[in-house]
Amino acid sequence: MTDLKLFTIALALPLTISIAYAQAPSDQDIRLMAAAQKAVESYRSAGVAGLGQTVEDCESSLSRASGEEEVEYCVALNLAAMHVDAIATKAANIPRDNRFKDEMVVAQSEEVLKFYRVVTRSDDLMPYINDRNAKVHSYVLTAINGPKGATDQAEASNSDEFAAAAKAFTEFWTSTDCAELQELSEWPQLVKQLRTNDEQLCNTFVQMHQRVLKVDIIGVQPLPGNRVRVKANLALTPQGSMNQEDTFALVDGKWVLSAR
Repeated sequence: MTDLKLFTIALALPLTISIAYAQAPSDQDIRLMAAAQKAVESYRSAGVAGLGQTVEDCESSLSRASGEEEVEYCVALNLAAMHVDAIATKAANIPRDNRFKDEMVVAQSEEVLKFYRVVTRSDDLMPYINDRNAKVHSYVLTAINGPKGATDQAEASNSDEFAAAAKAFTEFWTSTDCAELQELSEWPQLVKQLRTNDEQLCNTFVQMHQRVLKVDIIGVQPLPGNRVRVKANLALTPQGSMNQEDTFALVDGKWVLSAR
């Protein structure tokens, strides 16, 4: 069902920027795509210093009169900068910039969301961030790689599907509700494959998921038969992290954890 293995990102630079979509994106998608493209542009033109300045300029432009959409854009820009820095430093085999390490970006995003009262309940902060983070990561990869030639629309459609699969992965690994876990997986097949029962499997997942503080999607790889392999880093409590890799299948239009 699941494999625990290390995964290395290796994307060539310089960066190229081009985003196209087969279907009209939502207003939120447009904001997140714009943030991803802005982060890529900033890095390409001025490196990590330019990336930092872009994020600072966005956050300093906010005020109590700012709308939720403006705050969402700045949070997405910070998340996009985190992914750009992670990809660029990995490719160059250099250390991450402290400003854009995952824990720093998450803490700053939480502070901005609370200060401008976009999210008022602490329990809602990470779901808000994780939901946008999955999409932003996908859009950053699209902005970096750029759709090419006649495959533009197909790749754009895949990007949306990958974002949905990444979101399903995040929802599964942050859920501690048995009914929800069953909806997010091929549950009967998992029970049969693992030779267990509903209660035992649920207890196992809940114990594991209670330790998950944050999900950082690393990548989504397409597989044959409407399936993808999602790779992520899980921040754990009380401390530590682990790399997780799971296969998700598209069943009745919904991505679920695969038993295969």
